[in-house]
Amino acid sequence: MSKWSDRFNELPIEVRHIASMVESEMRINQLEAEKLRLKRSYDRNLKEINQHIANLKRWIEKGEAANE
Repeated sequence: MSKWSDRFNELPIEVRHIASMVESEMRINQLEAEKLRLKRSYDRNLKEINQHIANLKRWIEKGEAANE
């Protein structure tokens, strides 16, 4: 074990419990922030892809109309 693990284990159980809860809350906040960042990126990429699809469909429709 590391020096910090040994020191943590020397603390009273109540203090270790509080520290563990604080660490868990911080990790939850980090994960929620990461989830939001990924969702924003996903939404932005999905919007770009949908725009490309719409542009290609319009281009195809124009080509078909010109051939009629």
